[in-house]
Formats: sequence, C-alpha cells, structure tokens
Amino acid sequence: MNIVDKILVDPITRGLKFFTKGGVLVNTVEFASNDGSGGTAAATTYTTGSVAGPAGSQFVSVNSTDTTGNTTTYYKVNFQTPIRVTDKISIEMSQDSGATWGETSGVITFGRLVANNTSYGIYLTTNDSTSVYVSFGNGGRQPGVTYAAAGASWAGVAAGIYRFRVRKASI
Repeated sequence: MNIVDKILVDPITRGLKFFTKGGVLVNTVEFASNDGSGGTAAATTYTTGSVAGPAGSQFVSVNSTDTTGNTTTYYKVNFQTPIRVTDKISIEMSQDSGATWGETSGVITFGRLVANNTSYGIYLTTNDSTSVYVSFGNGGRQPGVTYAAAGASWAGVAAGIYRFRVRKASI
C-alpha cells in the first residue's frame, strides 16, 4: 500500500505540489498556462507569457478566421520540473473564473479537428523536456455550420469567466 506521508506546496507559486513517502518524492502535480501577452496572430509561435500556478490564464483572443493551410497559433507553457515519460499532461478549462476545473467543455473542442485545411480546437504539442505548446486552431474553438469555414471565435471565451491551464501530473 502506498501511503503518502507529506504533501508540500510551493509557498511562492502554490502550483507545484510534492508528495513524499519516507522522504522520497513519489508524485508531483504542477500547473502552468500562458497569458497571451506575446500576441494573437494566426500561424505564429509565442515563446513568452508562460505563467506558473493553478490559477491559469484567461483564454487569448486568437485569430479565428484563417481557414487556409491548416494554421495554428502556439503558446509556450513552461514547467518548473522536467517532463517524464510517465507524466500525464492535460489541458483543463474553467467556466467559472477558476472555481472548478475540467478536461471537457461544451464551448471548446478539446483536441484537434481538421476540415479541409481548417484547424479547430485546442490541443497540446510537445516542445522540450520542460515545456509544451498550447495550440489554438485558427479556424476557431469549434467548427461552424459551414464545412471548413471559420467557426466559433476564440474571442467568445477570451474575456470574463473562462480560463485554461495545463496540468502535469507525475506518478
């Protein structure tokens, strides 16, 4: 039986939790996001704006009208500890300003959906040993009623109560 004897929370970010058994690190949970301060242009990779901690960031009003070339906008998210092969990395969303979090939503397509060179949804792309890219489809957060046309705009979740974060759980 694995009994955890200590849970230590980083006093600065409150985003990295250490679980120990007999003084040995056995599990960590870390949260990070990107505040979008780099910009919102389609087909661009932004390496600035990473934010540590469980509060997440408001969604970015990413360009949602590019329906050619399967374009995506990437935002880099950095972790404080290396990503291990056994880690589970997932995108979480809050629809109530961060009070509750989940891995699904009725207002955003989780995962990538492509229709005739138009990319929709939010998904993760690997980068290096301590970071991933949160990838926003430039066709929108969800497809619209017309095949391969611009869908529901990211602007619809970029203000107010909607937030996102990336969760890295080491087991």
